[in-house]
Amino acid sequence: MTSKLSWIFFIPLALLATATKICQAIFITDATPTFLGLTSIELSYVAIACVVAILIFSLIFCLIDRKTAPYYNMKRNLVTGIFGALIAITFAFDGANRLFGILETGNIDVLVLIDALLTLFTAVVFVVLALSHLLGNNVSSGLAIFYIVPAIWSGFRLVITFLKFTAVSVTISDVSILAVYILLTLFLFNYAALISFINMRSPVKANFIYGFPTAAMLIAYGANAFCTLSVNGVKFELLENVETIELTFLGFYIITFLVELTVRSLNKEEVKLIKPEDEEPKKIKEEKKLPEKTGRRNIDEDEVVVTGVDPDFGEAPTHSYLETADTSDYLVDVIDDETDEESTDESHFDKESEDFITKANHDYSSETTDESDNEYNERMDAIDKLILEISEEEFK
Repeated sequence: MTSKLSWIFFIPLALLATATKICQAIFITDATPTFLGLTSIELSYVAIACVVAILIFSLIFCLIDRKTAPYYNMKRNLVTGIFGALIAITFAFDGANRLFGILETGNIDVLVLIDALLTLFTAVVFVVLALSHLLGNNVSSGLAIFYIVPAIWSGFRLVITFLKFTAVSVTISDVSILAVYILLTLFLFNYAALISFINMRSPVKANFIYGFPTAAMLIAYGANAFCTLSVNGVKFELLENVETIELTFLGFYIITFLVELTVRSLNKEEVKLIKPEDEEPKKIKEEKKLPEKTGRRNIDEDEVVVTGVDPDFGEAPTHSYLETADTSDYLVDVIDDETDEESTDESHFDKESEDFITKANHDYSSETTDESDNEYNERMDAIDKLILEISEEEFK
């Protein structure tokens, strides 16, 4: 699977991008505005160029890949689960901080309020993702709307960041943060498609394509921010740097997940997505049950109800006569009080009906083969009618 070969170009280019951003923080000062003949803005664009190169190589390897399965079910990954939990904590702290800031000032900024709420919802999503990675199964599979929240949050942050850059020229400003949110939005959207099993062309390869450059950009940006604080001697403040912390954690989260995807993703021959509509409907055999507490035995396949009760109602009568293969020449009452044994008490039979049935059977057996079917049907109808009359009298 050639998609996994993207690591060959990702590792050196990601290290180069990170080193460039670190050099930008350390060597570019007011006294020395250039490093190797490059200004701070130019070094920033070099790092972005390395990330774009990673994107291009990943795209090429994924396009020529014909073996990687389009779907993947997440497995247990302790490292990714830990980073997911750390991300959830930082997002919760970030969202709560923004929300409390609005309450303290009393000035409600709609954009800041929406950002705070989306950040808190994203924290909840990463709690679920962390549990899924730690337990080894998708805790909330199939909820595409739920998992798309981080992508919405990143997209909204992208809009806010872009609005800030409209007031300045990009030629004199470091646009690294803008590149961070562009790549992060693309990755989080495809990541949500992968874990929610959304029917896309190939969400696994899309995670490789956008995951590698996003992780490189996030880590390079975080390294630059922390080195800048160290070089300038600025005291580290959690509230001031919570955004940088959460973005750095996101970078390591993506890398560890890509490692899992590289090791455990399968070939197309090894995995198949089963849609609900593709499943064959289960054939459920409905069994008709006799009323409880009647002491009645179950009806075998060779038994025929001859009481004239419509079987479509699915319920046997409270008093019925059954004709079996073993007792085809006489009727037997199967009503017992508390046991499954058949009653043999002759007092249950009506003498007149027995004589009539015996005579009818005897006459029919002695008839010649040329007797008409009409006469036979009339005799059988008379028998059924008599049985029904006897049954009605007994019910009364």
